[in-house]
Amino acid sequence: KHMIDVHHREWTGVSNQLILENLRRLDQAGARIWVRIPAISGVTDNPENLDALVSFCRNLDAVQQIHVLPYHPGGTSKRKRYGLNPSTREPQAMPADMLERTVARLRHAGKPVYTGG
Repeated sequence: KHMIDVHHREWTGVSNQLILENLRRLDQAGARIWVRIPAISGVTDNPENLDALVSFCRNLDAVQQIHVLPYHPGGTSKRKRYGLNPSTREPQAMPADMLERTVARLRHAGKPVYTGG
């Protein structure tokens, strides 16, 4: 969900370290990986996160493509039920122009980037 561990913890309740390590292991094993990242305005679209994702994906041969998934509120009730993201900030869909800029930035990873997925 987010490359910066502290933000990943804030939004999911868990660290991203095991996820990233598993992706590295899959890369070493020769797997084919499709990276999927939610497009959440003010959360996943910040330059620090996008640059970290570009760098990470660029360094993994197994990453075949990147999918930017427009946010939908389907997980809101589940998140509340499990006490995740107790802040007053509710995730918001990314405006179309920001979504386009996010996709363009992720193309620097040298992998195909798609919206949806």
